[in-house]
Amino acid sequence: MATAGRIRIDWFRVIVDLEGKGYRPNQIAAAIGWPRGTVVGWRNYDAEPQHAGGEALIALWIQVVGPSLTPEQQQHPRDALPLNVDDLLSAARAHAPDRKKVGIPT
Repeated sequence: MATAGRIRIDWFRVIVDLEGKGYRPNQIAAAIGWPRGTVVGWRNYDAEPQHAGGEALIALWIQVVGPSLTPEQQQHPRDALPLNVDDLLSAARAHAPDRKKVGIPT
């Protein structure tokens, strides 16, 4: 379960983006210096990399996917990383006004 207010990177989508650019899990693993089984775990089992693994994966994603980003996204490529949708929805709900207080029917 996500920590309230914390929006995580969607590691599954990061890896799928790399696969979409022709990288297989063993190639991703070799490029970032982590075991193939670990990369597969990040993709298939909702596991999150430790800091060093995450940073290596982000650097590879920026290198491989970065050229296809818009010029604005290329200025700050980390802002273009795929984010966990459940975390985004939870954060939006937490900051949404109370429906009853603003007169929205429930």
